[in-house]
Amino acid sequence: MTHPNIIRPHGVGKTPHGAPYLVLELIDGQDLSLARQSPLSLCEAVNCIQQIGQALCVAHESGIVHGDLSPSNVLRAADGRYVVTDFGFARSTQNAADCHMVPSGGTPAFLAPEQFSDAFGEVSPATDVFGLGALSYYLMTGRSLYPSSTPNEALLNSISLNEIHFPELAAIPAEIMNLISNCLRKAPASRPQSIHDVLMKLQGTKTIC
Repeated sequence: MTHPNIIRPHGVGKTPHGAPYLVLELIDGQDLSLARQSPLSLCEAVNCIQQIGQALCVAHESGIVHGDLSPSNVLRAADGRYVVTDFGFARSTQNAADCHMVPSGGTPAFLAPEQFSDAFGEVSPATDVFGLGALSYYLMTGRSLYPSSTPNEALLNSISLNEIHFPELAAIPAEIMNLISNCLRKAPASRPQSIHDVLMKLQGTKTIC
């Protein structure tokens, strides 16, 4: 995949001892878990979501679901780009076996319910819709979906039937809060059905940008 908002690979190889390695683009910047320590404005948060969403559209067109859209896996470069990294947890929508795998890693507070339990359906592009919603929640509230939970507690919260609602914040337009809440629906079919759909709805909201 080639896109300004997706980390670029430059090569692959093996060390003299046989361990595989990747040579990736060097990003002069920091990940969102560090960048968020200086609060992002609403406009910058929307800009970030749009850039990440464009990268995900390209991934989905290539049959790839990222599956781990956590703050540490998005870099903010010095040139203003937001770059999606770490596809080590990705799944192929062209491989049926990939769509039923329970995660053995990832960041629990940012994973969709179907990544923990087949009862919620298969891993699909809607999984990244949830992930983008969880990342948007973090960018705009400064906290994850389950901020004080252990990984096991986050898992239990994820597979519970209790829906996630965006807290009412005066600085965030209601249309954006509703859009993020819809992205975070537990049932994949209840979410916007594509990242493109999310971006179109986001573009249609009223912001101060």
